[in-house]
Amino acid sequence: RLRMNNHFRQVPDRHLPNPTYSFCTMLEYYSLMPALYPHNWTQKWFRNSNAFTCEEVSYGTVELSSKGGDDSDTMGLASVLHDSGKFKDVGVREFTVEFEKGTSGSVGWLDRYSDGSGSDISRSMLSEVVGNSIFLNITDRKIFGPSSILEENMSINYKKSATKVICRHDGLREYSIEVVGVNSSSGGVAATLSHERPRNSFSDIAIFPMISFSGKVTVSGLKYAIDQLTV
Repeated sequence: RLRMNNHFRQVPDRHLPNPTYSFCTMLEYYSLMPALYPHNWTQKWFRNSNAFTCEEVSYGTVELSSKGGDDSDTMGLASVLHDSGKFKDVGVREFTVEFEKGTSGSVGWLDRYSDGSGSDISRSMLSEVVGNSIFLNITDRKIFGPSSILEENMSINYKKSATKVICRHDGLREYSIEVVGVNSSSGGVAATLSHERPRNSFSDIAIFPMISFSGKVTVSGLKYAIDQLTV
């Protein structure tokens, strides 16, 4: 309760206990995971990115809002990745993002170093295939996979209604995207991504949860792959 009333006074990572399967299972049973291990959406991997605000609007749910921008390809576009912190060895299992009506952008799983450069995210980058990644571009109404477009002409109209998306990871190599309320030819689109590369210097996880947006999004249901933790 105290943490909810002091949104940005998070417990320093060095003071948090190292997560184990038994400990995190207990936390999940009592719905305490968001209190001890809250969301950590960050731009620390980007050289240049438009600012954004993050506010906890309810327990375990945050609202992200983009700010300004001058570059024509990134104007008003904020791009964030989730920093898994002490869960860097196992990563995120699932998260849900709702794009507010009128908010454009993309969401999914991004290998930020697939091209070896770690370049900043732009609208043009997320309007084409990105190696070893899967994401939904709600503006283009397409789901891009690691080597091809997996779904297109989806029944999405971000100007007329909100768009709710659930991103899942099976704990191994399968990553999926489901647009709630939209029929897909496969009932949800999945792709197998590779982990067989050296990890980057910031995290042991190669594939990041990614949100790139111009407007406002709500993020909830963040779950870590605790079943991959040691006992």
